[in-house]
Amino acid sequence: MGAERPRFGRGGPPPEGRARVAALALLLAVSAGLLALTRWFTPDPAGAPPLVVEVRGDVPAPGFHALTPPLTVHGALRAAGLDPAGLADAALRPGTRVIHADGAVRLEPMDDLLVVGLPIDLNRAPARALTAIPGLGERRAGDIVADREAHGPFESVADLARVRGIGPATVEQVRPFVSVAPTDL
Repeated sequence: MGAERPRFGRGGPPPEGRARVAALALLLAVSAGLLALTRWFTPDPAGAPPLVVEVRGDVPAPGFHALTPPLTVHGALRAAGLDPAGLADAALRPGTRVIHADGAVRLEPMDDLLVVGLPIDLNRAPARALTAIPGLGERRAGDIVADREAHGPFESVADLARVRGIGPATVEQVRPFVSVAPTDL
């Protein structure tokens, strides 16, 4: 009578099998957690805010250009309307001035590094900060602040069109450099 009878039904895996299943489940949970953390802490270049470089010299569209990372000499020159073929490429830092002259490129820091802090919040920035935005001078910056004080905060960048002297073309020109943060009610 020493023979064990076969069991039918839901007896479950033997005890050593349960340990393996638990270890596998723990391993999967840890792996999924690490994957989620990696995605959370890894910057998404497609969603990264634009960074500003200045391009001067022999280019069709000199001035400030908002570029998405990674910033490169070639990217800056393309933004300024120049084909960078044949020119050396290098990584850039925000706030760099790229000067193209006589077929060569020179890098130097921009004069007004306030621009590097872009985008500038239209609802919180003082007039001095707004003057750093390409396309806005002291007068327009003052008009923006005066409008904001008289009519309340901007709900979107498109609301800039309500400011006297600012039309759709100017709104599109400054759009990469400004933002509208939600206001506290």
